[in-house]
Amino acid sequence: MCTNNHLKHGVTCPGDGRLAPLIEEFAAHLSADAKVLDVDKETGIQKYRYVKTGTNHYSFAFTYAWMAVNACFGGRGFLRYLARSGRP
Repeated sequence: MCTNNHLKHGVTCPGDGRLAPLIEEFAAHLSADAKVLDVDKETGIQKYRYVKTGTNHYSFAFTYAWMAVNACFGGRGFLRYLARSGRP
């Protein structure tokens, strides 16, 4: 189950039936982090924080890997490199 949010941000999920359980687990991990708005009752200051709503190991791994790729190659540049090289 790939959510529209993942697809909107350019993350595609393969349709291989053999990988379906792993893809489902990956998607569940990615959706296990929720952004919550906290409002200080005294000052009215608003601050967002993330809360864990389930197991999210793949979410952290994916986020850190994506940050590393962007830092080293730039996201689009690296994806273009993969497309030219014929690598999956």
